[in-house]
Amino acid sequence: IPAGTYPGQSEVILTYGVTGTMVVKAEMPAEIVYQLVKSVFDNFEEFTELHPALAGLQPKAMIRDGLTAPLHEGAVRYYKERGWL
Repeated sequence: IPAGTYPGQSEVILTYGVTGTMVVKAEMPAEIVYQLVKSVFDNFEEFTELHPALAGLQPKAMIRDGLTAPLHEGAVRYYKERGWL
């Protein structure tokens, strides 16, 4: 964890990390998933400012690293539009 991530934390802290993945049911309508993904990535700077732990996120890495389930068709649509897939 980079120094200064949290108040009173002046040194780097070595730890393990996990990735966070948004998971939805396959039956969720593609348009809803598309709009959800679009809202995160179209407002990415604001999103990463919500918590210090989000500051290091990289959009292209988020759509390939640590995935534990197939990408939903609504997400795939957005990623293709951005040229990430």
